[in-house]
Amino acid sequence: MAQQAGHARLPTYSTYSRDLGTWVPGRYPLTHLLNEPWASLVLRPAKRSLHSLQVALLLAGCSSSSPLIPDIFLLSIYYQRYTAVPDTSQVDYNVNQAIGNIVGSAHLQVRVGYFGICINSDGGSWSCNNNATALANDLSVDQDPLNLVWLASQFKDMVVFPYLLIIAIIFAFVCFLLLATFPGWHEEEDSEGSEREIKPFPSRPVSQIALAIIFIASIFVLVSVLWQHTASVAASIIAQDFGNGSVKSGVGTSAIVMGWFSFALLIIVTIGLLVMILSIRVLTQLAD
Repeated sequence: MAQQAGHARLPTYSTYSRDLGTWVPGRYPLTHLLNEPWASLVLRPAKRSLHSLQVALLLAGCSSSSPLIPDIFLLSIYYQRYTAVPDTSQVDYNVNQAIGNIVGSAHLQVRVGYFGICINSDGGSWSCNNNATALANDLSVDQDPLNLVWLASQFKDMVVFPYLLIIAIIFAFVCFLLLATFPGWHEEEDSEGSEREIKPFPSRPVSQIALAIIFIASIFVLVSVLWQHTASVAASIIAQDFGNGSVKSGVGTSAIVMGWFSFALLIIVTIGLLVMILSIRVLTQLAD
């Protein structure tokens, strides 16, 4: 350590020799923590793009009838007869019989996404649209006697808020552009004329800006996913209890998994950048 601290002070940028695995004169090494596991995790393009793909699919749920898109939804409401759940707080338990008479033989299924609604009235293909009125015009009174399409439209317009996710995607994209400016390995001749493979340290201001941006994106995704999860569960419970015995509802598992997985990816990138910045700071202090 004393021998390392005796080297010259840092120049404009610092490098590490992967061939020698030690000091290059006038430059400083990047620790193993920065070299392989964390740098690969933070800078690898495939992992950076995975988050954007996850959020894009989440936002695209129920926006079209394309394969798998209707399966990505926040809330599902559908007609299904089952034994009503009694409770001592119900003033009129027999109201479920009246609701059952109104529902009749309806089998409509309605799914809600961030930007669209999908319906399935006969167990066949899904019909999706961002305009609830257009979907309702294709149904008869017997197919949707309790106006589930309207209920889904109210949930989408009054409860769902996709714009935090959109802002998070933009912030994450800016962060990844900054990460793309980080220098990579390249060969350079030393004072003795031999070639060595070195890697400059990334710019500290750029690293700090990238860390701040990806941290804000992580917070936005956390708030949005938590909002989505809580609101979907609450709406599902209320809708099913109101249609006690005739209406069932559920929360989209795919959307929940995609949302929380996207947040986890952003947290991993944030921690990786933080560890990298702290590692460089420690090495700089040791060199001084």
